[in-house]
Amino acid sequence: MADKVLVFGDIGVDDITALLYGYLNDDIDIVGVVTDYGNIPRENALRTVGYLRTKIATEEAQKVAIIAGAENP
Repeated sequence: MADKVLVFGDIGVDDITALLYGYLNDDIDIVGVVTDYGNIPRENALRTVGYLRTKIATEEAQKVAIIAGAENP
């Protein structure tokens, strides 16, 4: 049974690597991604996660919820 994970991040290169690993690992079930401010604006993080989801061709990846988190501290 895979561990269910809700990812919070500003979706920099470290978060992208973690998402790719999670999407492709059978032991991890990413149930959602919450994007928020950080190294890039929230809107860029949302766009990046949406793009990643289109490039991962698994049915499970297409079901992952993308949630806009905080825009400011």
